[in-house]
Amino acid sequence: MHNPRHNEHHGGSDGFFGLFECADDPAAAQALFSAAGDWLRERGLTSMLGPVSFSTNGECGSLVEGFSSPPAVLMPYNPPYHQNLLESCGFTKAKDLWAWEWTPDTPESPVVNRIANRAANRGDLSIRQLDLNAFEAETERLWDVYSEAWEQNWGFVPPTRREFRHLAKELARIARPDLLLVAEVDGAPAALCLTVPDANRILKAAGGRLTRFGFPIGLLRAALAARKINRCRLIALGVKAQYRGRGLDALLVTHLARIGRRIGWSCELSWVLEDNRAMNSAIAKMGAQRTKTYRIYQRAL
Repeated sequence: MHNPRHNEHHGGSDGFFGLFECADDPAAAQALFSAAGDWLRERGLTSMLGPVSFSTNGECGSLVEGFSSPPAVLMPYNPPYHQNLLESCGFTKAKDLWAWEWTPDTPESPVVNRIANRAANRGDLSIRQLDLNAFEAETERLWDVYSEAWEQNWGFVPPTRREFRHLAKELARIARPDLLLVAEVDGAPAALCLTVPDANRILKAAGGRLTRFGFPIGLLRAALAARKINRCRLIALGVKAQYRGRGLDALLVTHLARIGRRIGWSCELSWVLEDNRAMNSAIAKMGAQRTKTYRIYQRAL
C-alpha cells in the first residue's frame, strides 16, 4: 500500500503491507515480500512497514504475545510462527502496541478517582453519551476531537471526513449508546471515550455462515450469542490538546468503569503505544492487566 497522506503528515517515504497470511514457509513469505517491495520501490518508497490494514485507523500489528485468548473486535489474530516468518524476511520491530484487560472485579483506584472527582467538580465540564439519533452531527463533532487528539501519535494520520464517517457507520452497527461517551467543556466537545461490545463472539458463534442447508442456523447462533456478550473493547480515548491536564481522561475511564461494574462486563483497552507512558501508567493505576502485544515491523527497501 502507498499512503501519500501518511508520508505528507510524517515527512517520510514509507510504504506498507497488510492483510498478511502465509503458511509456515519462509520461502513463500520471502516471495510475497519481494513482490511487495518491488511494487513499493517503483513508487519511490524507501521502507516497508506492517502489518497495517489499511491504516492505523484500521487493524494493525502482528500478535507476538497473548495467544491464549481470542482477539477483541477489530483486533487481528495470527499464528505464533508469523513472528519467525517476518524476522527471517529481514523485518525488525518498529513499534509495539499493547492491549490491557479490565474486569468488574478490579478494585477502584483511589488515585484515579481523586483526579476524576477534581475534574467532575469543575462547573464547566459535563459528560454525556452519544446521540445516535443525530448521527451525522455527532460524527462531525467526533471527527474534530479524534483528528486532533491523536495528531502527534506515532503512525497516526488524521482520517478524512469521508473515511471517518465510514468508520463511524461500521461501529454504529454494533454500538451500545451508554458506552460511547463525550466530555464537553462549556458545551464544546473536548474528549471522547468510544467503547463497543465485543462482536467477535457473535461472529465466532455463527461459524462463518449465516445459513446452513437453507436454514438460518448461523444467524440464530449469532442472535443467541449476542445476548450473552459480557465483554467490550475501548477503542479510543483521547483529549484535545488544549484540555489536557484537567483530568478529563480519568473522569471518562472512571465513568466507563462504573458502567462496566453495573452491567458486569469486562473490557479490553486496546491498543496503546508501548511508549505512551502517560496512558499506560493511567491504565495500570486502574488495575488493568497487560495481556497482549502486537508488533508493527519495518524493513528498508
